[in-house]
Amino acid sequence: MEMALADFSKAVELDPSNPLTWKLRGAVYYRLEHYKKAVSDLTKAIELDPSKPEPYLYRGNAYGEMDMFSNAIADFNRAREAENGDYFENLKQAHKAILEGAFQTALARATSATDERPNDSIAHTYRGIALHGISRFGQAVDAFNIADAIDPDNPAIMFNRGLSNLAHSRPSDAVSDFSSALSLDSSLGAALKYRAVAYDHLGMTIEAEADRKMSK
Repeated sequence: MEMALADFSKAVELDPSNPLTWKLRGAVYYRLEHYKKAVSDLTKAIELDPSKPEPYLYRGNAYGEMDMFSNAIADFNRAREAENGDYFENLKQAHKAILEGAFQTALARATSATDERPNDSIAHTYRGIALHGISRFGQAVDAFNIADAIDPDNPAIMFNRGLSNLAHSRPSDAVSDFSSALSLDSSLGAALKYRAVAYDHLGMTIEAEADRKMSK
């Protein structure tokens, strides 16, 4: 990666008017976690050619890693506009970021998706998972509430909301969520496991032990 950085730096020196070289070096800086330098190079690439979506995406990711969510969302929106609108790309990248544990990037992506399609439960669910991942549990519950209102018979939404309620010190609400999820999908062993934890917080040891036995 360091060799690539040296090569692209030389290319920038030789042809500073080429937006591609600025974008490529900015991408390398991003992968090296030099986010401020990445933003600087990607901004230059955008100034030279504002029509390409990739620099906005890379810069948006860099802003997300620096907790600059409003800037990140703005860049993802600009990238979407450059691609003539790409809700599904935001959704795909939000899911990918969640799997990678990059919850700040996932939040920015999912928020862009909810802005474009506010009645899609998946985007709100991804947003809730991302918020939970950065320990904003109350806001995560709010996001899951929106998703549940759109898709009220989805056990995955109820399960994830249960996790956030449990983390937010609301064990009674968590028990309700896990129970609702199990009523729709009895194969959710994880719901039994976490409902047992919620029962423990409520001092309901008999119920907790019963759930643990069933989850084995």
